Amino acid sequence: MVSSRTHQFPRSARLNAVLQQVIAETIEKINDEELGFLFVISVSLTKDMRAARVDYHVFGNDAQQEKSALLLETYKPMIMAAISKQTNLKFTPKLHFEVDESIEMAAKIDEVLKEIKSGE
Repeated sequence: MVSSRTHQFPRSARLNAVLQQVIAETIEKINDEELGFLFVISVSLTKDMRAARVDYHVFGNDAQQEKSALLLETYKPMIMAAISKQTNLKFTPKLHFEVDESIEMAAKIDEVLKEIKSGE
């Protein structure tokens, strides 16, 4: 028998999406140009929902990425407060920010493929 409360996505996926939106909106509201051009790529809650890994990407050089990482740590309490206010979670998850380098890797792969194609 199928429950009438079935959802297309599991609860964890829905919470990850909500957290991603809240974190991205909060970072946008911070309006600190020193953060750089920052995108929240994904959020992954642990099974106990007490911690979350936030994958993000910063367009810029290594110095800009390091500066953005430091600023994210500085703004972490503000971001966690926004999560607490905007969600109905029993516990506000502790955030762990991780740089997502997949965009840069994809660009490098694309560049190599173009070189191979032009060498034929």
